[in-house]
Amino acid sequence: MPWTPERVKAFRLSRGQKQDAFAVDAGVTRVTVSRWESGAAPLSELNAARLDALARGPRDTSRDFERGVLYACEAMSETIARLLREQREAAESIVRQAVQEKLADLPPAPAPRRRGTSAASRRTAALQDADTHAVRSARPKTKP
Repeated sequence: MPWTPERVKAFRLSRGQKQDAFAVDAGVTRVTVSRWESGAAPLSELNAARLDALARGPRDTSRDFERGVLYACEAMSETIARLLREQREAAESIVRQAVQEKLADLPPAPAPRRRGTSAASRRTAALQDADTHAVRSARPKTKP
């Protein structure tokens, strides 16, 4: 019986496969399977023989098992990454909230003091400078 587009699609669906998995089993690309099913490309004798062999022989379940394990590992790693991301975001939120609460409990910072602007402070600075100068000049000079 020749492989018509309808028969190729029915055979693939009877195996419960998507085009990607069926293409792997048939030894072709997914695009080729799509072309077979749409009638855009006829099957070569070699590909017809491959489909005949697939139809006659038992399915290789080891490939399905490997694909299943790989899919499960991929799904687990995605799930773990998502859970870790959610936990990190929750922890960051808790820390952010605690910091904001601590900052709210602190008294306001005092205003910075301006130095040297009033007349009294200028006089005080001048007296301090004069005292420093007097102390330096009152020191006995040492001989070398």
